[in-house]
Amino acid sequence: MTTESKDIVSKKRILLDRLFAKLRLGIKPGLERTLQLSEFVGSPHKKIKSVHIAGTNGKGSVASVIASVLTESGLKTGLYTSPHLVDFNERICINGKMISDEEIVNYAEELLEFAESIDCTFFEITTVMAFKYFADKQCDICVIETGMGGRFDSTNILEPLLSIITSIGIDHTEFLGDTKELIAFEKAGIIKASTPCIIGESAAELTKIFRQAAMEVSSELIFAGDRYNFENISYNSNFKTTAKAVSYNKSFDIVSVLPGNHQLSNLKSSLTAIDLLIDLGYKIDEKTVNKGIENVYKNTGLTGRIQTIREKPLLLLDVSHNPEAISELLKTIKLHSADKQKFTIIFGAMADKDIRSMLEIMKPITKRLFLPKLKIDRAESPENISKMASELQFAEISLFDDVQSAYSSIADDDTIITGSFYLAGEMSELLL
Repeated sequence: MTTESKDIVSKKRILLDRLFAKLRLGIKPGLERTLQLSEFVGSPHKKIKSVHIAGTNGKGSVASVIASVLTESGLKTGLYTSPHLVDFNERICINGKMISDEEIVNYAEELLEFAESIDCTFFEITTVMAFKYFADKQCDICVIETGMGGRFDSTNILEPLLSIITSIGIDHTEFLGDTKELIAFEKAGIIKASTPCIIGESAAELTKIFRQAAMEVSSELIFAGDRYNFENISYNSNFKTTAKAVSYNKSFDIVSVLPGNHQLSNLKSSLTAIDLLIDLGYKIDEKTVNKGIENVYKNTGLTGRIQTIREKPLLLLDVSHNPEAISELLKTIKLHSADKQKFTIIFGAMADKDIRSMLEIMKPITKRLFLPKLKIDRAESPENISKMASELQFAEISLFDDVQSAYSSIADDDTIITGSFYLAGEMSELLL
């Protein structure tokens, strides 16, 4: 590494430490600071064409599939996601290539002084950084994932081509409310005037909320399940899914590396979005749709969506971090690998999650529960998780000082790593 490179890495570390320190400020409702910061650097949110995605689960998968298809179609495609697994740079990518350390330093230095003067939060600053980067690089289109909620999420200053709400579950209750109806109301905040919004999965009582929000701003609601269905579905033991996607005017075969029924539901949203972009004039054909779906990991850096790291013995890396997602994990394992009944589970979760419910769901497939200590302060301690697991009468519970020790102890067991993006991030450094 050259002296100049070392200097950039050092500057990046100092600036990111300054940025991450703002996480302690928590969440502040309102879009005023984000708008002020964006206007300070020329309002890049008005200069980018975008697809805006919210949802409790599935938004990262939907965003990545859409971005992968657009990339395969030869479009310069920005992708903004969170959280990162290993490196902050993962959050801001163009055609699968992460923003460089030097660019992070340049944008952070441009933004931070003014951002701090108006008391911006971590996510407000990183969002404007992403928008400015995409505008400066003249992206053809950007796929933007909300951080949390929708109505007051920093990304909601966008004026998108279309919006997507993937699914509603119980998560971030301290900020979004403790019922699905309250959470749906917050997610519905991304529905914009005269802009189509795709709805993924929605129960009848939530559909009313979305319809009301759409009616108030004259937005068209499009239900992905009305637009697409799948036939000839095959859930393969290698955790790939093959199926025929069927719409009202076409059908085509797909191979998805994102396994499970929930990912087929996510694909309905992705394919519906792609159809709407084609209607808007984007040149996307069936071949690039297929390649985009199959190459989603390679094209976007997506990681840990029940990802097969090794087939024999089976090793799955997963980012499920709430009860709904853990339930889908179990259903998916049963679909793709019904012969496997018990697993070693390496589990870690953030302290604000419904850990007891997650453990209850996992218990029937758990042979051994491994609880490593995670590096992030927000993580629940292995000791507290162990206490909950003991109360639920897990048969074998082991605590570890770090993820390396837990991974080194799995032997030849079929193993699942799940519970948190942060656990998946630490593990991905060992595995990928």
